[in-house]
Amino acid sequence: MSHYMGFSFAVLCALLVVGCSSTALEPVGASMPDVAAPAEEAIGTIVFPTSGSPEAQKYFLRGVTILHSFGWKQAIAEFQKSQELEPDFAMAYWGEALCYNHPLFRTQNAEKPREVLSRLGATPEERAAKAPTEREKGFLHAVEVLFADGSDVTASKVAYRDAMRRLYEQYPDDLALKSHKESVPRH
Repeated sequence: MSHYMGFSFAVLCALLVVGCSSTALEPVGASMPDVAAPAEEAIGTIVFPTSGSPEAQKYFLRGVTILHSFGWKQAIAEFQKSQELEPDFAMAYWGEALCYNHPLFRTQNAEKPREVLSRLGATPEERAAKAPTEREKGFLHAVEVLFADGSDVTASKVAYRDAMRRLYEQYPDDLALKSHKESVPRH
């Protein structure tokens, strides 16, 4: 068995184990109720500072944590709670948009993230104006290129990778970016 096939098999087994656990977070499109995991459920801790209010940040961090556990529906619900509390919180829209990118399953819904981003603003420039820091503008720009209208899927993924690399190079001590950089394959 090739190294790639062995890795793919290991990932599949891990996903099956997660899918069979009683606290598993299921992907968008799975047959499950549209409810989020209970607020008190321990799902991990991350460091990802943003300009959001403490209350909006709480839901944002929960959404990011769930997103990294492949619980796309639940993450969407958390990001939307953050948006309800703070309608111009650009990072909450960034997170929700990323919930429609499923690289392990090689699927991506480009229309839904565009709809999400359009709720923040009509144009990329209008949306970027709502991101108060250069770092947050960088995250938003990366998701904009990932889901750019009319772009080739492969080209958009490469553009996203490059945008995230530039962001990491600009903020090398940022823990949120460091963990992302370590999870992005080199080509």
